[in-house]
Amino acid sequence: MSNFYSSRKPKNIRQHNQKMILSLLQLVDEISISELSEKTNLSKTTISKMFADLCHAGILLSAGKGESTSDGGKKPELFALNPEYGYTIVLSIIQPDRIVCSLTGLLGRVRYSRTEELDPEAGYPALLSGILRAITQTLGETGVPTDQIMGIAVACSGIVNTNTGTLLYPTHEPWGTHLPLREDIRKGLAFPVDIFIDTAHRFSAYAEFLFEENRKNNPVIVISTKYFLVGASLLTKQKLVPGYDGVVGDFGHIIIDPHSPKRCACGRHGCLATLVGETTLLERASMEWQKYPASPVSQKFLSGSLAPRDIFAAASQGDPFGQSLVDYLVEIFSILIHNLISLNSAKRVVLQGFFASEGDYFLRRLREKVLNFNRFRLCGNIHLDYSQLDLSPDYREQEPYILGASLSVSNHHFDTLIL
Repeated sequence: MSNFYSSRKPKNIRQHNQKMILSLLQLVDEISISELSEKTNLSKTTISKMFADLCHAGILLSAGKGESTSDGGKKPELFALNPEYGYTIVLSIIQPDRIVCSLTGLLGRVRYSRTEELDPEAGYPALLSGILRAITQTLGETGVPTDQIMGIAVACSGIVNTNTGTLLYPTHEPWGTHLPLREDIRKGLAFPVDIFIDTAHRFSAYAEFLFEENRKNNPVIVISTKYFLVGASLLTKQKLVPGYDGVVGDFGHIIIDPHSPKRCACGRHGCLATLVGETTLLERASMEWQKYPASPVSQKFLSGSLAPRDIFAAASQGDPFGQSLVDYLVEIFSILIHNLISLNSAKRVVLQGFFASEGDYFLRRLREKVLNFNRFRLCGNIHLDYSQLDLSPDYREQEPYILGASLSVSNHHFDTLIL
């Protein structure tokens, strides 16, 4: 374990600076040595030497010349990360009838994708065979050498021990329990590679590190409603909090309503994951539409075309039925956020998923509700916002779990890289 003195050895200082520079390069399309010097307080000489090493390793590329300053003079040379330096294979086993295998470049952009069909009634051996087949065919069809694969990430739904790479309790029961995915995938491959197993929600939360405001040391709570379930994760000090003994610290299993008739896959009643989400929202609409026959939400339901975005749009336009459905979500999430802030002193909450689809009614009401819990000033300076992954055109069409998994693998690669 490093201490105050060992961390200041030249080798450790160099590696620290290397990590810092690579981390900042992930946030920009291109940058000059002088700009990076201003951001890091490192000398231009230090950065120049490090850039030379990164270029030699193929991690960094020259991106041409920038604009001259207002005083004129020589145009600065710009540099950017090489998107083809290394690749990540990201597999999704979120749905029981398919495996989605994606090959991403260094910046998380999907270069290739294929879907492997599965028999949803088949057990774990069929799942494992499908994963290995998807990896092998992806490498064969893309021609990417195995020594350019920085890592393999598997996005699951269920309870995961991230330390051992074990899917303890998948949401799909026919697969069984305590699945040693990392160990079995490693045994089935003919080349050495780092393998990471985690939930899709937590990989999605890690993608928030693509934005500078989420890289600060203050804890950030990320709530996601994608991939059929609801999850919440905690980011702090540029790390995703792993939970006790590597068992995923997934706040989706916090009990919000112990009297709820809905039983969670974890065996308990009233978990957040069972109370909110796209499926639950549509179920509530199906049970209550008769109270609001003239509502556009009811009309959409009767036509069989109702989607969560329709409910959020109707709520933002003042429809009473839409607002009653959204207010239910607001109540649940305000309780969750208050509890998490009480435990973690987070100052920022990021909402991923269908929340941001239509209008601002949900966000406005949630902010009001959270502040109502503010008697002890727990939420006084809280920033509650939709994720830029849902709002930005640069990211809206991409799966957050793929972006997060790719970023996590590349960061692990750079953390262990010594030039």
